[in-house]
Amino acid sequence: MAPAGWGRLVAALLAGAVVGGAVVWLVAVPRPGERESLHVRATATPSSRASGAIDASRWPNAKTTGVGDIQLIPNPVLRVTTPGEVIDGYEVHGDISVEADDVVIRRTRVVSDSHQGWGIIQRQGVGGLVIEDSEIVSTPGHKIDQAVLNFGGMLTVRRTNISGTADGVVTSHGLIEGNFIHDPSPGKDDHVDLIQAGSGPAAGLKLIIRNNTLFNQQEQTSAVGLFQDFGAPHDVLIEGNLLGGGGYSLYAGRGADDKHATSNIKVIGNVWTRQLFPKGGRWGPVNAWESAGRGNEWRDNVWLDTGRPVEP
Repeated sequence: MAPAGWGRLVAALLAGAVVGGAVVWLVAVPRPGERESLHVRATATPSSRASGAIDASRWPNAKTTGVGDIQLIPNPVLRVTTPGEVIDGYEVHGDISVEADDVVIRRTRVVSDSHQGWGIIQRQGVGGLVIEDSEIVSTPGHKIDQAVLNFGGMLTVRRTNISGTADGVVTSHGLIEGNFIHDPSPGKDDHVDLIQAGSGPAAGLKLIIRNNTLFNQQEQTSAVGLFQDFGAPHDVLIEGNLLGGGGYSLYAGRGADDKHATSNIKVIGNVWTRQLFPKGGRWGPVNAWESAGRGNEWRDNVWLDTGRPVEP
């Protein structure tokens, strides 16, 4: 569940309001660039709309994502082994393990009933999973570590509402579009990334993160995190998202000196909010951007409250 006050804060932002001003930090914070497992709540004081402010109501929110007002069929843990199977209209208390190609999960709510590693997992060796118009909810005391975890091939996640998990969507390739991912709840040793890639995509694939609302109320780690845990990120398009929070709202993939260079990372037309933290993230809007990487592009990224450019 969201900390007290965050529901009103998010509602105000999605209605187009602009909030800034003083923030009260409740715990100690890590040094810039650290992926530290600390978390914090903050409060903000209202201010008037700045000239050039952008209306936030066009981005995904609780009303435009999720299952909608339909009757769901209760179901325990699901193991999907039939290619092309469609899972539609269920409430699953546990996890869904996808072990076949081209599975569709639609209008389905996944709710944790114990501490579990993931909400939905696509296993290695299969691909084509589509998750749409669904919800993944981690409940107090019954935490989901990753809402969607992809060990397989192509993945599509669209119009899905994810909340309360430590990580949102963990994949190095796929289409992540039109989702509302918010109010993460990490455990003691968790890092928090609403969308996370630990390497570049598989051969012939790319990662597209487009038109999502990504609010990480924690002061670590990111709304979008591209990391070099298993290889250098490449062929990623991050376009048209509304994002904020985390240590930095975007970790853009550059590694240490002994890591490979990033390439074809395109960050275009995104909008950062200061409503969660005055600098976008606790430390700033972006870290680890590699401007010299082959094909990398940073263009038309702006602040929600002023419309002024966000600089990497």
